[in-house]
Amino acid sequence: DNLTEACNKLTEYLNQESDVVNIVNDIADIIRSSNLTYDSRLDEICLIVDRDKESFLATSENDQYGYVLRTCQKKGFGFYVSNPCFEFWLLLHFDEVIKLDKDKLLENPQITAKRRYTEHELRKLLPGYSKGKYSVGTLIKKLSVALCNAKRFCQDEDLLISEVGTNVGKLILLLVKKGIKD
Repeated sequence: DNLTEACNKLTEYLNQESDVVNIVNDIADIIRSSNLTYDSRLDEICLIVDRDKESFLATSENDQYGYVLRTCQKKGFGFYVSNPCFEFWLLLHFDEVIKLDKDKLLENPQITAKRRYTEHELRKLLPGYSKGKYSVGTLIKKLSVALCNAKRFCQDEDLLISEVGTNVGKLILLLVKKGIKD
């Protein structure tokens, strides 16, 4: 009934349990136990994550990526990934992304003391960009470009473990289809 209160409760939990493995296991129970209005026939739970190789592991000893993917599939949650990071989704709003080195995008090496390759390239295309502040209006106007460019990269959640791309565009299309346009 109170969307702000519900979002605050979820945010409080997510700040405490920032490990995506814990979140994917517990989020449905947290929603139910927090007296939040949730109807699995109407509502969807979606995880949107970066495929950060340093913190979202996919090794034979610790396959967090595979575990989260399988758990989301089993529980019917949406799993939306940007590889190597969310800035890649933002880069897709510009046609210049097609000219960027795919190997460098995937590796996302440190370019300066504070910035990796994707952020460095994004700052060239989106003046004034910083992680906490950027022109959303500029990006919204270029949404159709991003959706088109996304098709030129990997969008398959099974393959995003090791390929550059994102399936965030699929989430945007799902939201539009369901009538959420704002």
